[in-house]
Amino acid sequence: MTSALAQAPASIPPFTLKKFESEETVSLDQFDDGVVVLDFFAYWCVPCRKVSTELEEHVQQFYSGKNGNPAGKPVQVLSLNIEQSRAARTRQYIRQTGASLVLDDVDGRVYKALGGRGIPYVIVLAKESGQWNVLYAHAGYEGVDKIRQVIDSVGAAAGRSPADEPAVSLPSTHTVEIGSDGLWSSDILLTDTTASHVYTLGKTEFRTSYSFSTLEVDYNPAEEAFVFWREPANVTEERHTLQESIQHSLTPALTMNVSFGGYDGFQDYRSLWLNEFYRQEYPAGYKEAKPRGANIGAGLRWEYAPTTAFAQVDYAWQTDTIASGYEKKPFLPLARGRSELDTHTVSLTLENILTPTLRSQAIGLVTDTTGRELRYGGQASLNWAMAENWVLRSTVGYAEEAPRFEAWFVEETLETDIDGRWFFSLTGRWYEDTGEIDDSLLLSSAAPELETWHVGLGIRWQGEHSALKLSGGPYFTRYGALGPYTEPFQNLYRERDWVIVQLAFSHQF
Repeated sequence: MTSALAQAPASIPPFTLKKFESEETVSLDQFDDGVVVLDFFAYWCVPCRKVSTELEEHVQQFYSGKNGNPAGKPVQVLSLNIEQSRAARTRQYIRQTGASLVLDDVDGRVYKALGGRGIPYVIVLAKESGQWNVLYAHAGYEGVDKIRQVIDSVGAAAGRSPADEPAVSLPSTHTVEIGSDGLWSSDILLTDTTASHVYTLGKTEFRTSYSFSTLEVDYNPAEEAFVFWREPANVTEERHTLQESIQHSLTPALTMNVSFGGYDGFQDYRSLWLNEFYRQEYPAGYKEAKPRGANIGAGLRWEYAPTTAFAQVDYAWQTDTIASGYEKKPFLPLARGRSELDTHTVSLTLENILTPTLRSQAIGLVTDTTGRELRYGGQASLNWAMAENWVLRSTVGYAEEAPRFEAWFVEETLETDIDGRWFFSLTGRWYEDTGEIDDSLLLSSAAPELETWHVGLGIRWQGEHSALKLSGGPYFTRYGALGPYTEPFQNLYRERDWVIVQLAFSHQF
């Protein structure tokens, strides 16, 4: 405990604070015969939600049910709100976490007096010899088992021994998430449905996801002189994806993550369209495509400033069996393109809570794919709580690859909170690139320059343990002029007006 006490004084004077949205006051001395746990929080603090929830369920309710700690000392959790600017958001926070006794620490007076440098900030107090002594103080969160060990040590010599108590049970939660997307134009229909189960046990989180996707393409070949063997076709394929990711907190500041998974089926409508083209173009030498892939990744997340600054390094390896391209030169046998790809990606992510209303994220990555030059990319995001019930999320990104590929995108989302349960959003996104790098085939299927934009409206309902979101809007793709020897692909790379609809649901129990 000594290292945890470094930022807080050894003892503190008693204080009196008002209850949240009430004139009634609560004094620290009201609990001088027991143990008091101070939970400093603010509605905008994402990690605070887990802390407040676990302290209420596994400390407040746990010791109430046992009539105190092993020595019979009553235990009280005081949730201290250091942000008074947006009462509606704080009410939502209290409802979701179940915090039972919330006090307003106006201007963070008590927080600052106790050496607060970041939130969540948890302190355990007990009164001895007429003064309140700080037994434990930590910015961040070391888990409920650590808090209960400190509580159980109070008065242990005068009562039951903590060793006689059953071992601290690890808190666990289950979350189910289901999401479904639909994207369609006049000749293409794409759907994707993903179901995820998130199981949290103590310091470890397991996320298992399964996706089922459908790709339906009306293949329409280009009309060319002296070409009569290509025919329209309706092509439908399915893709199945299974992914597992594990996060484990090694220390309060370090989190390790591991992921692995695989898929079976075509990744996108473009590869399905091209596969049908080659199947008809070269029936004698064509081999049935069986796209599939697997991946594995690992990373480490470091909280280098308590609760406000994070750095994460990730590595991922992806291997793919793709639908090959084909090439037929005069007097030479049919040549089949590359069918196996390996991709290695290294990324660095920085996240910072700049102020109570500003949160930033910056990502840089390098990708190495078989047969290609290194691709460099990155993106920067800023979340700004610009008013009482308004949040603006801005993201910009860039990527480049030698010898001549560049891509840019900008996305803006404005969300308003109606009553803490209903949220409405407006999203706009623009993307542009210079076109894919030409492949080595005589009939190059590389895409020309591309510009897309999307506008969407969304509505979200947020309950105490469940959430539901529906969004949708138009999506437009515009390709530039095709290069030489690419006439057969003009119906693939043509203007399209799409509609996109997304539905997502989650429930925690």
